[in-house]
Amino acid sequence: MSETPRTLRTDGFGELFVAGRKVETPRVSATIELVDLGELSLPTGRLAACDPMVFWELEPFTVALPAGSHPVRLSVALLDSVHGQAQPSEHRRVAAAQVVVGQDPAVGWEMAVTAGQDPATLTGDLYFGYGVDAATGAFIDASGSKALDRINDAESERDLEGALAASATGALGVNVTDDESGLNVVAFPSGWGDGVYPTWIGRSASGEVVSVVTDFHVL
Repeated sequence: MSETPRTLRTDGFGELFVAGRKVETPRVSATIELVDLGELSLPTGRLAACDPMVFWELEPFTVALPAGSHPVRLSVALLDSVHGQAQPSEHRRVAAAQVVVGQDPAVGWEMAVTAGQDPATLTGDLYFGYGVDAATGAFIDASGSKALDRINDAESERDLEGALAASATGALGVNVTDDESGLNVVAFPSGWGDGVYPTWIGRSASGEVVSVVTDFHVL
């Protein structure tokens, strides 16, 4: 459980995924870019979010998603200024990461929680989220602990740390598959870096889950 000194965004996450949208906040001025990171395999439908470099165990969110594969995309803030200071033209930060579950727009959002977490116990800007200690977030099927161990193996040809380092001057995220299980992890830089970040579940007018978004508090 954590809190942020800023007003906690609890709705309107779809606005973070409108390419070309200009955003002005007391902290930043930015333009939104979208980055597609391919499909995430969810054979169990149990989604987990974590720092994939330092995870202890994968705790799935209590709301299950349809089993199968779902697109993952990033909302990237191309920063014009931070606290009024002009930024280099290449200064980008991942503002949010999304698992796209359905095509209908989300009309309501709820905090994603794991077993034993109850949003009704929270007050003010308190929230539940996952901890980041290596400036990296990720989505993965909750059955993928062993797969993530193998991907993190420094001797693996698809070492996650190496893949992220190799993408530092290119894409702002990676999609790496464990050959043994076929499971993959989609990983990305976590906004300003380390912290605790909430994930939100978007539902359509009919109540179906259509989106899952981790907000990195950039916008």
